[in-house]
Parts: sequence; C-alpha cells; structure tokens
Amino acid sequence: MRFRTLTAVLIAGVAIALTIAPATSALTIRQSNGRPGRVVMATIQGLAPLDTAPQVVNPFSANGGVYRSPASRAAQKICIRFRIWSSDPTATTWKIVSTWRSDCAWAKRGRRMRPRAHSAQVEALKRYRVTAVITWRTRKRLLASEVLDYDKTGDYYCGSNRCSIDQTGDGRAFLYFLS
Repeated sequence: MRFRTLTAVLIAGVAIALTIAPATSALTIRQSNGRPGRVVMATIQGLAPLDTAPQVVNPFSANGGVYRSPASRAAQKICIRFRIWSSDPTATTWKIVSTWRSDCAWAKRGRRMRPRAHSAQVEALKRYRVTAVITWRTRKRLLASEVLDYDKTGDYYCGSNRCSIDQTGDGRAFLYFLS
C-alpha cells in the first residue's frame, strides 16, 4: 500500500513538473572537457506532501534534453548521472546521499537525449542540492564530459509548502524541507 502511495505522489509530481516547472539552461558548468553539446534540463523539484517523506525529483523534460556534441557527426551515446548532495544547516561541507543510475541513449544526427524522470526520498531539516555528470561518446572515443551544478534559485522548484529554496553564504541554491 505504501508503494502505491509513493508511486502516486511521484506521478503527480511529474505531472505538475511537466505543466508548471520551467526548463533551465543556466546551469553552472563546474568542469568541462572536449566539446560538449547544449544542455536544457527541467528544474529540480522538491515535493513534501503531508503524509509522506520529502522527495527530490528530476522530472522528465519534454522541451529540453542533452543535445549532441558538435565534435563528431557519428552516432553519439549520451549518458547523464544525477547526484544529490546533502548538508545539515550548520555544516559547511556537502556529502553525496543519493546517486541515480546512469541514463544513456544513442542520439543520431538531429536528435537529442531526454533523461527519464528520477526521484529520491530524503530527510526533512537538511539541505539538498543536485549535480549531473554528462558524457558524450562515439563507439570509438570519448568526445566530451561536463559536470553541471544546479546552484541557482531558478534551477529548483518547490511543489509544496513544506519545501523552500534558499542559498548558502557563497550563493549556491539548495532545497530545504520542513518536518
């Protein structure tokens, strides 16, 4: 029964995100190698319904995605892996609390890769931020890699009143869930 409730909450959150949460292309690039393609992702959503644990959701982005690298005309395998980082409100260091499995797809010329929706249950009264590692490769070589940081307030969206978006002293945005 609990699984059905969580599944229903996730589906509702994805539906809300598809209609309300905007796409963001202003993600901060923390590390870039080679010639990566353009990246337009949905905002990371925080959900905290009254009856369930808070969730961090990366919704399916119908209008965005990861575009091919201009470094090659061959078919490209694009992979993306999201990581959720956490910190107590008094701590200054962040640690990885969840890593979603890699989402990979082959993209032919004129196509892009659209990552699937993912979610993770988290604890209340902690700060959460998200990063993504993206790679572009052909069958023979690595074309590019990039580490994106969701660190602006516009990179996040709260889908309930028990969630807020705040910033650290150095200006990095994060999600915070009330109990």
